[in-house]
Amino acid sequence: MSNWKAIQGRLSVFPATASAALPSALTLYQNLWGGDPEGFQGAPNPLLPSMAHGKRGTLGVNCIVLPGRVDVNLGPISPDTPSNSVPLIEDAEQFVSELRRLATVLSTALVKSTISRIATYVKFVSLEETNAAANKAVLKITPQRFQVGLEDEQEFVLQINQPRSSERFEGLQLNLITKWTVERYQILSFVVPMGGGPMPAQPQAPAPQSSEFIAASVAMDFNNVPVDKVLSHDEQSSLLLEGLTQTSQTMRECGLDIKGF
Repeated sequence: MSNWKAIQGRLSVFPATASAALPSALTLYQNLWGGDPEGFQGAPNPLLPSMAHGKRGTLGVNCIVLPGRVDVNLGPISPDTPSNSVPLIEDAEQFVSELRRLATVLSTALVKSTISRIATYVKFVSLEETNAAANKAVLKITPQRFQVGLEDEQEFVLQINQPRSSERFEGLQLNLITKWTVERYQILSFVVPMGGGPMPAQPQAPAPQSSEFIAASVAMDFNNVPVDKVLSHDEQSSLLLEGLTQTSQTMRECGLDIKGF
């Protein structure tokens, strides 16, 4: 059974101009998921983001609206109690299904926003015991033509862009960026008094508990080269879906077999 699991998915759109009208994160969340978020933070000023977050099934979801960018993110739900591992997305089929659904509805959820660029980003990790094991895991899914010799080296990074023409739109260029890495994740657990009250007097306050994990990872970041035109709703959806299709193709090239892709 593969140790590889998704940790993040993101769909992004970029307005044709920085001054283009965009909905707030609250409105976007409601348009995308048909309900209110669990949390919302409005933009304190026009240069800062508005953010909304919630849960859908086994996924944590959020959207972030900036003057020149909109991100819609899917990830694992953070545990309510301290965890001894890095939270990962367990239901790959729901993850893929929701990414594809969002790709088809995001453009209309933005209402009348003018968009000229899109991007898809999907990241997978495999938690390992040692640097040597993580190096071995990441090399196993690196195509032979990009292979390098690794033993117990640390913080390995290999990024390749394989630009190509869109299969759906003539004359439109795509950046197809794949990044293989070995990373360290650190999880900090804090003691918080129940009800948010003051911490009882103690000789010494409990120190945060820290756990560190080593992971092999691969991320696929696909986007179109900026164009001097406004993309229609259909073009946005089509390009987002093309990015997800390219993700699946790259995974097959890497020998990364995850149910749903």
